[in-house]
Amino acid sequence: MSRTSVYKEILQTSHQDYIKHFVISYYATMGLTAVTADALERADDLRTYDAGLRANPNIRLIVNQNDFLLSSEDLV
Repeated sequence: MSRTSVYKEILQTSHQDYIKHFVISYYATMGLTAVTADALERADDLRTYDAGLRANPNIRLIVNQNDFLLSSEDLV
């Protein structure tokens, strides 16, 4: 059994496709039909929790300027 075709399919799946076809579909089978790509994006963004995180003295953040996931405003 060769997995080559499966790996090719995986590599052709974008992050948006994964969220749409797998993550949201999974939550729908669990009865959570209000889960949308926008809701997941907001929940995944630490800016959503900014005030609570800043108020917690036990939270530490390490930032690396070479992190390709960060935008310029993240480095302020």
